[in-house]
Amino acid sequence: MSALSALFVILVGCVLAASIAHFVPHRLLPEVIVLLGYGIAVGPHGLGWVHPGAELGLIGEIGMAFLFLMAGYEVDQRDLVSRLGRNATYTWIVSLMLAAGVIWWRGRIDVISVEGGATIIAMTATALGTLLPILRDRGILGSPQGRFIMTQGAVGEVGPILLIALVLSARSTVISVIGVIGFAVATFVIMIVRKRVVEAGERIVRMIHLEAETTAQLSVRLAAVLLVGLVALADGLGIDLVLGAFAAGFIVRQTIPNGREEFDGKLDGLAYGFFIPIFFVISGTAIDPAVVVNDFAGWLWFLACLIAVRGLPIFVASFFPLTDDLHTRLGFRERISAACYATTNLPIIVAVTQLAVSQEAMSVTTASTLVCAGAASVLVMPLAAFLVGARSPASRDLR
Repeated sequence: MSALSALFVILVGCVLAASIAHFVPHRLLPEVIVLLGYGIAVGPHGLGWVHPGAELGLIGEIGMAFLFLMAGYEVDQRDLVSRLGRNATYTWIVSLMLAAGVIWWRGRIDVISVEGGATIIAMTATALGTLLPILRDRGILGSPQGRFIMTQGAVGEVGPILLIALVLSARSTVISVIGVIGFAVATFVIMIVRKRVVEAGERIVRMIHLEAETTAQLSVRLAAVLLVGLVALADGLGIDLVLGAFAAGFIVRQTIPNGREEFDGKLDGLAYGFFIPIFFVISGTAIDPAVVVNDFAGWLWFLACLIAVRGLPIFVASFFPLTDDLHTRLGFRERISAACYATTNLPIIVAVTQLAVSQEAMSVTTASTLVCAGAASVLVMPLAAFLVGARSPASRDLR
């Protein structure tokens, strides 16, 4: 099958996935699960209709870049430096140590190897992009519990992404460290000159609003130029694609913190409407379904590790003061529900295993096991959170 025909098959799956997920109430079947399943079905291990080559590989790589751009776009640096942010940072560090301890205890993977680092990253991430529509549909996003989950999720994306740049970069360690330091310096500069950055962003928003109804689609072009430009710059400087894409999203978010409705819609349409779904379908084609059946105990064990390494520390962290108001607390059911939501983890697992496999640091079998466990977390954890939180009383405002 030609690349164009394969792309048509993939796009049909993207439409089907959105339709199927839409008709399942309460987002109990996330779209990303359907996309991966469709990729397995049409890939080399299934019907054999799609065999990703150079052309589809390039589109998939752009999709991965958009995935991390949107991850950076979801992060607000004000949340990271708040009391909630510090709570989330300490929690993630605990998760990191627990993940390293679990891998060392199992003894099957060298903790300091690339495969060990990839597995640690997979254990400690949170699928913030996957959680956003779920929390929005369930009316949690603007609540105190939602703020807690979003802050934990933000750190659960920033931390693993920085580790990906260090551990899984195809470049040397020194260059990777320079890239991470450069990102930190850029973040610090943006914080210092935030007012001027925001003023520039507001001018961009006004321009986008004026051009919204024209065929120029200026905002879409600006987003594409920024993404491809920073990713190309990162590649030219020897910095990992993931960090370049994440930095692009982070810079855009800090530039346009308010009045982003027009830009949000266009960026979402470009990212989640085309490139990111294609990335997940292509990633699904690499999954061997035989592993899902034959290594049931393996991916079930990894799912249990996700709960213990990520969910348990977040549950414990919810008992600590969450804001400057020391008397504010979440309800017990809300704590459990928040931990379940924050344990949801798939997109970064897909990305990190794909990078590790491409470097021949991880076998396809191991990658399939981890992705299957991540898919199970996206199915099981939001459902568990919904069931636990369905009868929980509304918590008081955290402000």
